[in-house]
Amino acid sequence: MVTICDAPGARGGAWNESGVILFATTWSGIYRVPNSGGGAPTEVTKLDPSHGELSHRWPYFLPDGRHFFYLAANFAGGSIETASVHLGSLDSKETKLLFHARSNVAYTSSHILYVRDRMLMAQAFDEKRLEILGQPFPIAGQVQYDELTWRGVFSSSNGVLVYQGGNTGANSRLAMFDRAGTEIRTIGTPADFMSHRISPDGQRLAVAVLDSSVANYQLWLYDLFGKKETRLTFGPNRNSFPVWSPDGKTVLFTSNKKGPYDIFEKRSDSTGSEELVLESDTSKYPSAWSADGRFVAYTSTSPKGGKSKTGVWILPRFGERKPYVFLQGDFNLGEGQFSPDGHWLAYTSDESGRAEVYVTPFPAGASKWQVSVTGGSSPRWQRDGKELFYMAADSKLMAAEVDSSGSVFQVSAVHPLFHLLLRTGPSRLDLSPTSGQISYEPVPTGKWFIVNSPPAGNPPPITLVTSWTPQPSK
Repeated sequence: MVTICDAPGARGGAWNESGVILFATTWSGIYRVPNSGGGAPTEVTKLDPSHGELSHRWPYFLPDGRHFFYLAANFAGGSIETASVHLGSLDSKETKLLFHARSNVAYTSSHILYVRDRMLMAQAFDEKRLEILGQPFPIAGQVQYDELTWRGVFSSSNGVLVYQGGNTGANSRLAMFDRAGTEIRTIGTPADFMSHRISPDGQRLAVAVLDSSVANYQLWLYDLFGKKETRLTFGPNRNSFPVWSPDGKTVLFTSNKKGPYDIFEKRSDSTGSEELVLESDTSKYPSAWSADGRFVAYTSTSPKGGKSKTGVWILPRFGERKPYVFLQGDFNLGEGQFSPDGHWLAYTSDESGRAEVYVTPFPAGASKWQVSVTGGSSPRWQRDGKELFYMAADSKLMAAEVDSSGSVFQVSAVHPLFHLLLRTGPSRLDLSPTSGQISYEPVPTGKWFIVNSPPAGNPPPITLVTSWTPQPSK
């Protein structure tokens, strides 16, 4: 295995016969890098803020190895016009809009393949004139599709097509497990869930749920031990990454109402309006609110040297309320979590070359202790501060026995609890918070866990199609 370059929050790649690799990260244009490695990635496409573009992703080379397709995404609304398939070139910065769609593409037999409304479509394309021809036509229905990253599960080569069957939106379910991994029950009904957090009293769940009418995520509140479900946010924008206030009266979240993801808050009893908390040119994702209510931790992304890096920032909730960077470097850091006593911050960093969980004093941050040793992410504290949970690289839920009572942080033992069966989606150790995959949440006592799990039953089938192109009329 050869490491070519960092690609945090990867959103697709393509490789031509000349040894050029194209790739994208979550909030970037398309970059190129030689397959031999070495040298910084070079930007091939540039985001166009005037058209609300926030991401280019899923590059796919044409047979000439110079031109490529890619998806330009704008998350500011639910209309299909907020995303489009473009044609780019290694030889020019100019790009060409081909058609609107919210999907990755493949190219075979002079046709562009993509997904629309879970239908696999084919659009004829002239390779010489670099133009689309005629009208698109359907090939297959109910194709597996990830609304989080706008990617259908299909591939094609030499006219042969393979795709995975999908469903009508119930891509996951919220299941409650005990420490042995025994499923207790489900919360609510199956849907397409993205991120969820349990209230400080352990009674309610804030969760981002796909609203199919606008093709975006909205926040709902579920009673964990009842049947009440209350919608918290509305509109065409994507609202996610909920964080509860210590008293449970307010929920922070991130929303792209103005383009970049800003931090908003709303009362958990649904009264009042959504209030802007923090606005800036870079996207921000809240991860924790300290138990004394004085600080909010959030992750912020910003381009650096052609690579998208993340850092942990702190927003004081008193005084001037001016945010400041707490942890950053030439690597990715995120998922900051305050200890119950507020003296420590657990976080995830890939400074070693892979994601691991660390703990540092707060607010000093002068030293650090590594908790996971073979890969880890998504740290969560038990309410008494004696255990720190995290997800290992193999998706096992781990419980670390810790002592944070002194000036030196100590990890006495780490125990595997059970294997987390997670819904499909972005990499589980993707440090970019934009992966959206908050996969598990412990109740404050650490006795149960709410896991974003795949639907019950057998996985959707994989279908092979050898003949799908239109037959010439006689």
